[in-house]
Amino acid sequence: MRSALLSFFATATIVAASTLSAHADTVDQFTFTFNGMPLVVFSLPQLLSPTSTTADGSIIFNAPVVFSGEATTDPVETFYSNQGMGGLEVVFMANNTEYGAIANGPQLFAGADNAPTFSPGTVNLEDGSFAVFGTSYPTTDNSITISQTTSPVPEPSDVMLFGTGFLGLAGLAYRRFLRA
Repeated sequence: MRSALLSFFATATIVAASTLSAHADTVDQFTFTFNGMPLVVFSLPQLLSPTSTTADGSIIFNAPVVFSGEATTDPVETFYSNQGMGGLEVVFMANNTEYGAIANGPQLFAGADNAPTFSPGTVNLEDGSFAVFGTSYPTTDNSITISQTTSPVPEPSDVMLFGTGFLGLAGLAYRRFLRA
């Protein structure tokens, strides 16, 4: 009986302590605008490492992309860092069609390649193009808007309630043990 009581107490303590580390994650949201219209949207958790990097220091992610309000498949986001040429390229599939969006401009990230940071704000991009089926259409008025949002904190009160319930059961078992 005593070992059962100790295991209940240990479980309750671990569950209660685990709720103390709950925190909100900051997410960078990107809105890629072409010809003044926001077409491509994707998000990167701030602590997410790139999927890969290139020899010139460009970083590549595979975050889900929303195109004109619809989810896409096979997304690849490349943030360029090539000796003064920065910018962004996003390639994805939607409705069995391959799309690509690219625009040159300043480097959009700072820090190490394996832990980049993005500053919130809107950056105007220069030359750009939007490609459908490999046919490229030049674009103007290109920009990327980076905003930071905070995801909701996991619900620690439910876990805490579960842990205190375990403590209550342990206390009740201990009382019955003492009476017997």
